[in-house]
Amino acid sequence: MVLGLDFLRLDSDIEFFGGTIDTAPLNVPGYNYRTFNKSTVDATYAAQAPGRYPVTTKINTYSAFVSDVLNLTDKLSVLAAVRVDRYDNKGGILYFPVPAYKQTAVSPKFGLVYQPVKDRVSLFANYQNSFNNQNSSYLSTELQPFVTKPERANQLEGGVKLDAAGGRLSATVSYYDIRVQNVLRTLYTVTTADSATLTISAQDGTQWSRGTELSLTANPLPGLNLVGGFAYNYSKFVNTNENVNGRRPNTASSPYLANLWVSYRQPEGPLKGLGLGFGGNYASDNKILNSVSQGVFTLPSYTVLNASAFYDLPHYRFAVKVDNLTNERYWIGYTTFNAQKLRSIIGSVAYKF
Repeated sequence: MVLGLDFLRLDSDIEFFGGTIDTAPLNVPGYNYRTFNKSTVDATYAAQAPGRYPVTTKINTYSAFVSDVLNLTDKLSVLAAVRVDRYDNKGGILYFPVPAYKQTAVSPKFGLVYQPVKDRVSLFANYQNSFNNQNSSYLSTELQPFVTKPERANQLEGGVKLDAAGGRLSATVSYYDIRVQNVLRTLYTVTTADSATLTISAQDGTQWSRGTELSLTANPLPGLNLVGGFAYNYSKFVNTNENVNGRRPNTASSPYLANLWVSYRQPEGPLKGLGLGFGGNYASDNKILNSVSQGVFTLPSYTVLNASAFYDLPHYRFAVKVDNLTNERYWIGYTTFNAQKLRSIIGSVAYKF
């Protein structure tokens, strides 16, 4: 059994500066995106001071948790755990004034592992709950402030793990389903008599995410190793802002991911220690913008291949590694797009004492 207490204090004294520098159109062939550069930013700030966004909130979080694993039989184990969290926001400024408020959340966790074939086949299932405290109050349809509830996620997962051939083959297959509740969403905006704009919100949005994962490790022959994986994730907003309702979140990354690495190291003979490796990673297309107002901006899928060779001696190791063998031009992003390295070759020599 594990028992624990936790205390966390956040005392913010931060001031951000920023603002809109320029707006670049999407999907316009021939548009010169290089006009957005340091000179543009400097000229904009010289003409008008950037906006100031202070953060002065103070937050105390008090937590307690207990966890225990029971081995009911030599083939059946169960886990139970719970965490109680008291969130005490003292108020302050989070870009705008934030009133003081408190939240209490209880987060349980359960797990089950059953081995129909001892140390060879394991069936597992678990339930997990997590939460994320919201840091502000919002206006309801009655134009009254309401204190938010913690955003919650409930996950169900199940799968099987196999170990065969005396440990030379190991594989895990799992399926998960995650439902997020209490997601804040904007309903509409209203303009008051003094021309102030008020945003009306609700906290009844949800987000679904489900998928499957496969991992495989194999050692079919002495010196030969294979490591591979595959993952699929389906995710979408449900009952949320119409700007993104029913769409895949732009933070969900690529729905399909895969990786494979094959390596061989000569175990015996005059070339003992000589090794080669080859493999790569695949990611399907990634919608880093996906809304009605902004449209869809998609990073294309990519496959990156890598290779390595080495010679491992008792006191020396010589190695060379080539990343991105085919010189693939690709981008990754999490609401952004970031160009990745083209082909690179790295060589190394090591001496072992």
